[in-house]
This record gives sequence, C-alpha cells and structure tokens, in this order.
Amino acid sequence: MRRRKEALEREVANLATAVAQGDFSPALRAALVNREHEICDITARLLEARPDSLQRRLSNIRTYVLAEMKNLREVLNADAARVRAKLANHIEKITLKPNGECYLASGTWNFVGRGSIGGAGGTAGTILPQAEFFVDFAA
Repeated sequence: MRRRKEALEREVANLATAVAQGDFSPALRAALVNREHEICDITARLLEARPDSLQRRLSNIRTYVLAEMKNLREVLNADAARVRAKLANHIEKITLKPNGECYLASGTWNFVGRGSIGGAGGTAGTILPQAEFFVDFAA
C-alpha cells in the first residue's frame, strides 16, 4: 500500500504539472481527482492498521467495558472493601435522597474508570464513556 501511495503521489504531481502548464482537459482533471481519492483511502487504511489508531483504541475500550460489566455482579457480591474500591474507581460521588420509604441513589458511572484516559486537554478535554444511574434502596 505504501508503494502504491508513493506511485500515486508521483502521478498526482505529474498531473498537477500538466494542469499548471495549461492542459485543462476533463479527463486529466478526473484522473487527478481519482488518484487523490485513492491516496486518501490508502492513507486511512494505513492509519487504521496502526496499533494506536482510533479504531483500534475504541475497540479496546469497548472490549474492556464489556468485560467489566460482565464482572460487575460478581464484584458487587464480594466483600464490602472490594465493592467500595471498585465503585470508587468508577464513581466520584453518590447522592442519596429520601424517596418515600426508601432512598434514591444517583451519580455518574464512568465505564473505563475515573482518570484513566487523558486527551490533548487532559481528562477535562476528553469525552469519557459514562452514564447516569438511579437506584432505589430500602430505608
């Protein structure tokens, strides 16, 4: 793919030179557009193949979240210290509000763990996969 991309880039340079010298034929312009599209496609495929590609990272996050969610029931049924540690990793704050004869627990669940992902702006500039939750507990 890299060799094909280099060949296409040379062809684009040659076609651009021909256009610059005054050859404005529709076939020449179409050839230029087709090669530029192919270069973009090859570049995208090359970037996707890298281990740090966005596609690969999203796939890894999805796999991690699914594994953690499958394990959640087991963790919540474990000893209290382990449950607190696990919840602290995903929830910054739980708010309890009286709701008749029970309490409503609410908060925001961060699926990948609080502070585990940073972007160009740090964690403040990163959109984290999270969801709000509400649970009724008996008083």
